[in-house]
Amino acid sequence: MTALLAVTVTCTEIFTPLFLQVLHGHSPLWAGYIAALMSVGWTLGSLISSGLQGGRLIATLRGAPMLSLLSLVMLAVLMPWPGEGGWGLLTLTCLALIAGGMGVGLAFPHLAARVLHAAPDDEQDLAASSIMTVQLCATAFGAALAGLTVNLAGLPAAGGEMDVANAARWLFIVLLLAPALCLRLMWSRAGDLGA
Repeated sequence: MTALLAVTVTCTEIFTPLFLQVLHGHSPLWAGYIAALMSVGWTLGSLISSGLQGGRLIATLRGAPMLSLLSLVMLAVLMPWPGEGGWGLLTLTCLALIAGGMGVGLAFPHLAARVLHAAPDDEQDLAASSIMTVQLCATAFGAALAGLTVNLAGLPAAGGEMDVANAARWLFIVLLLAPALCLRLMWSRAGDLGA
């Protein structure tokens, strides 16, 4: 579950600045600031869920991947629109990025804590290092999948320029699989995680 959540955020953050520059006409600086909103959402989600326990925690864990899923659906619709969409499009894009980060932030700390809680006493160090290892491996595999998706979906027709809008659309559609699978796992396992 932590790997699926990590893929959702990191793969979105990799290509969002490119899409914002090429499709929406933002400067590299603004595109970077906008993409960083996923990290802001992650932080907010972590702060909001930090004291949750029992039924509220289980409900939050079950709903967290839904936020990421909703975020990617919104990005799959909003990001491919070329041209400067004005404040409305920018606001919706920013909200989608924050929601995607929040979906991860609401669940990730509790999943990490559960890994440490479930590990035997003599394997605590191994369990602690495995959390970051899983996150880094998910980021690496996810980045490779994202790069492959963008390159295949953006292939130019007859020697033309890269179809960035199609690449954006397909990247977010492919990434939908990660929170969808995580949602399935959370619904079946959230009771165990909240215990």
